[in-house]
Amino acid sequence: MMLEGHKVVFSKGQPVNMVMATANRDRSVFPDPEVFDPDRENLDMMLTWNGQLKHVMARNYSGAPRFCPGYHLSMKVAKEVCGQFTKDLNQWGGFQRDHKKIEGLVKIKSRGYFGKHAAVAYFDFSKDKYCLTEKHHHDEYIGCFDDEELEV
Repeated sequence: MMLEGHKVVFSKGQPVNMVMATANRDRSVFPDPEVFDPDRENLDMMLTWNGQLKHVMARNYSGAPRFCPGYHLSMKVAKEVCGQFTKDLNQWGGFQRDHKKIEGLVKIKSRGYFGKHAAVAYFDFSKDKYCLTEKHHHDEYIGCFDDEELEV
């Protein structure tokens, strides 16, 4: 067996542990194997825990006999989770809107809550508002308010 360019001989029956981190490093298969390149022409030759990627994606059970039945569902879930985590970022990674950062205790200036003190729990980017909880009981939600409705 060749291991990082060196010939290694194992005795018959010798226990061997293969580690996935060492897969896909063969320079005869992947030029510059240490470089991350998701656009490689031969990406389908990549080894996964279940076999070559081309066999896994084709559901070739002789080439990849342990295909995970939950693969497609888990990929959909991962896509949704990533979408939720990044929905408030623009294409350059910044927030959709620059806003002054308000933290701690505030006084509400809007009708119905005028003069009430509350704690800023978080900024809701989808509503573009600060969401508040009770001053001393942080598990009691009050509502979400614009910058102009709050006094620091």
